[in-house]
Amino acid sequence: MRNAVVLVLALILTVTAQTNERSDDSGGGGGGPFARYYFYDNSDVDEDFDGSFLVVGGRGYGAVNGWLRIGGGGASSLTVLGAPDDQDISQSISFGGLILEPYFDLTDQLTISLPLLVGGGSYEFQRIVEEAGNSFYTVELYEAGFFCLEPGIEVTWTPLDWFGLGLQGGYIWVTDEKDHFNGSGYIGLMLFFGVI
Repeated sequence: MRNAVVLVLALILTVTAQTNERSDDSGGGGGGPFARYYFYDNSDVDEDFDGSFLVVGGRGYGAVNGWLRIGGGGASSLTVLGAPDDQDISQSISFGGLILEPYFDLTDQLTISLPLLVGGGSYEFQRIVEEAGNSFYTVELYEAGFFCLEPGIEVTWTPLDWFGLGLQGGYIWVTDEKDHFNGSGYIGLMLFFGVI
């Protein structure tokens, strides 16, 4: 349920931002979906499992002036890569928040930006360790909410006035109340729609 809420909020922000119009003191607004790969190591939770996240989400923004955008976004894990074949393991993450994004035009079609997400989310890890009959299991479960900061860098190519393709990279820092969930670097791709 939390994952669905995060994605719906991200889509609403994207659509809202796309309705902004360009003016003399504003760069308009836009947004779109993204997919990212997080290089996550959760050995503090389970030493036998190194599962990285494939995450999907979206973000939207409105330009405050010629160098700063403000918006919001969120994401949720689509799947986990790297789980052992002989283990029944479930792992998920979702997060979202406010995004501040300084940006600079390198050329008419190339922009570099430095997005910073400030927000929070939740993480869950479950491992089935024993099966009893056909439907009862013994599980190891770890779950926690967290506060996060996610600085990044993004290069966006805009072949059309209303469409762009972004290459992303960055790191998510998290503060988890049990000090188990680690931060993670990421790389990703984003599609932009609107006034970019």
